[in-house]
Amino acid sequence: LPMPRRVAAAAGGARVQLTRTVAPGRYSIPARHPGASPRAPTDGEEAIYHQYRAAFASARRTIYLESQHPGERRLLELLDAALARGVSVTLLVPGEPLGAIRRARATAERYWREPAAERPPRPPRYAETFARLDALAQHPRFTLAALAVNDGAGGYREVYVHAKLCLIDDAWGTIGSANLVDISLLADHTELNLSFWHGASAARLLRALVAEHAGLDPATLGAWSDREVVEKFQETARANARRRSAGAPLRGHCYALEPTRYGA
Repeated sequence: LPMPRRVAAAAGGARVQLTRTVAPGRYSIPARHPGASPRAPTDGEEAIYHQYRAAFASARRTIYLESQHPGERRLLELLDAALARGVSVTLLVPGEPLGAIRRARATAERYWREPAAERPPRPPRYAETFARLDALAQHPRFTLAALAVNDGAGGYREVYVHAKLCLIDDAWGTIGSANLVDISLLADHTELNLSFWHGASAARLLRALVAEHAGLDPATLGAWSDREVVEKFQETARANARRRSAGAPLRGHCYALEPTRYGA
């Protein structure tokens, strides 16, 4: 598509921003945005990552996330800080993670099992990521969850989570292609997210997702606060984890995972 020559007229009442990840040197043609100075993308861009950092640091009540990956270490650190100040945090991931995630967890655990004096001077790339994820398990307001459906034969079929979205405080949201992993945010990939500051849209999307995943009535959730909605999701996910352990049918689709065993 040709680059727009002018800024389009305003439409609607939501503030919307496009953010990107672009690796340095990926493109050589300067980007010419209407109403702005030309910017050479050869410098790279990490706007999605920095927006996530600002959003997590600003959260007051709730953070709801869906991601194919379980997190980037510094973002997990910010989630830990949010939980410490009373924010309820839900992270929805695939119940059966990518092979690369399993291999990274195995590498990290081999490193941790070695006596400290015998460990390599530099830890494996994702060792701190898993350490940060494991630390979130100590917070009662944190839930790592996945999705599955009853298979009709007394078992379960996993629903692979490939979404990349975040909703905070019924005020802000972002949806796009960037996972919560360094290669999507800092290093290798080219990604694009759309963020919006619009309370009604954020609230409507949160309740639609929780209603679908937890098997709840959207009309009932409409009268609840964002904290009540997120904590009902967490309650349902934990109850479903117990049902899975007993071989009982799930109510809805979400079930809680043990963060310290994710990818093991």
